Formats: sequence, structure tokens, C-alpha cells
Amino acid sequence: MPAELRAEWAPIVGNFIIEFGELESAISEVVRLSSTPSQFEILYTLNFVKRLDLAEAALVEWNNHSKELIKEAFKKIRDVVAKRNIIAHNGFSINIYELEGGETRYEFGMTPSYKQSSIWLTKEHLERDTALLVEFIKSIIEWIPKDCVANKVR
Repeated sequence: MPAELRAEWAPIVGNFIIEFGELESAISEVVRLSSTPSQFEILYTLNFVKRLDLAEAALVEWNNHSKELIKEAFKKIRDVVAKRNIIAHNGFSINIYELEGGETRYEFGMTPSYKQSSIWLTKEHLERDTALLVEFIKSIIEWIPKDCVANKVR
């Protein structure tokens, strides 16, 4: 990978991974707050998608008046979650295509290398998804009832 492309992509990929880690922590905290300590020991071993489901259920239960808002937010974030493994486990690709008029265009991005996929991630996609992660994490924190946190201090 050319140095200038690495310099462009590194902070964007890094920010995405950092925010995704924050999301994982927030989801784990919701699961912890909604379970007993012995349940949490087991629930924490579930894969992230299952913990996401548990967190969504807990947040809806705590905020039934915001049920549709929470469900819509989780739907959007699941789309981002699906892209995380592409970012973490694949290198970069060059997409070459021809425009009308015969001009050849090159685009640098990420796609799953293990299968044919219509998923093509650009810097703009990652920046947008990182912003979604940031907003979603803020929402999770707002949806956790204050009395729940006070009763479950570690």
C-alpha cells in the first residue's frame, strides 16, 4: 500500500475501531446492568451479536416509551456491525471501472476477500459509520436509567 494512502486511511480505520470498542463496552455494560453477576459471567461469553440483542431487549424494557426509536437505532447499528469484520480482517482493494465516455476510474477501498460481495467500503463510508457509532453510544448512555446504575455499582 502506498504511504500516502496509508496516511489517509490509518486515522479513519483507527477511529472506527476505537469507536467500535467503545460500542462493545457500552453493550457489555447494559448486559451487566440487566443481569445478576453470575448471569453476566455466562452472558459475557456470548458473541457480540447476541449481546447486542440482549442489550436491545434491556433498553426497550427500561424505556418502553422509546421502543421504536431504540429498535430503529439498533437496526442501523447492526448494519455497521456487519462491516466491522470486513474492516478488521481484510486488506485493501482497487476497484477499477469505466465511466460513460470511456474514462477509467480507480477507487481504493475494502471488501471481503473471502467471497463475492457487493459491499465496498470507502473512507467516506467509514467516516459516516464512525459518526453513527459515536451517536449510538451517546444514546445508549442516555437510555440507561440512572437508578439502574446506582443500584449496580461494581
